[in-house]
Amino acid sequence: PRTAICLSADIRTCFDNIKQSLLGRCLEQAGMPAWMRMGDMKEYLDLVAHPRIAGAEECEDIKYSKAAKTGAGETPEILRILLWWALTDVVRKWRRQDRGWELEGWEETRTPAMSHMMMFDNIFLIADSDYTAQAMLDDVTKAFWENLGMSWKPDSLELLRSTTWERIKSMKAWIADEGCWKEVKEVSEMRILGGMVDGKGTSR
Repeated sequence: PRTAICLSADIRTCFDNIKQSLLGRCLEQAGMPAWMRMGDMKEYLDLVAHPRIAGAEECEDIKYSKAAKTGAGETPEILRILLWWALTDVVRKWRRQDRGWELEGWEETRTPAMSHMMMFDNIFLIADSDYTAQAMLDDVTKAFWENLGMSWKPDSLELLRSTTWERIKSMKAWIADEGCWKEVKEVSEMRILGGMVDGKGTSR
């Protein structure tokens, strides 16, 4: 039987780590005109926090800049543009190497193999063997760290496989901001885009 492997991982403190310098560059690459980029970024620059502690003297104001607001309506789209920019070269490489999972009828439609999905700060990688999945995980880990300075939440790393064919001893992810390897936990069910899916492809 064909093997399907899905890796899931969340980016640690994703929205708080979005940098203004990267955001402007990515919005430009996405085709947004300069006046719109400035308007989009203006509300995140030169912000002031007013700390208050009950029973204590007033603290000095804290000036700061932030690239995205957690829970803001435009934040998911901003994040999508950033991640798309960071993975551009990786996805091109995967297409050259036929990485991912070939959908039924791909020979007729020439549709590229499904290699990944993204939902906010949650990334899913789709592969046809453990070795391919490990290589894809390494590619994304490197791209996110070198391009965005982002790393994985160690406890979010999960692996779901349909069979044990071509299985390696374990799969590991590099936690770049801690400088260590973390073993990916194998699960019998995985939450994918809001639904639970098991190794047989059954969803609920």
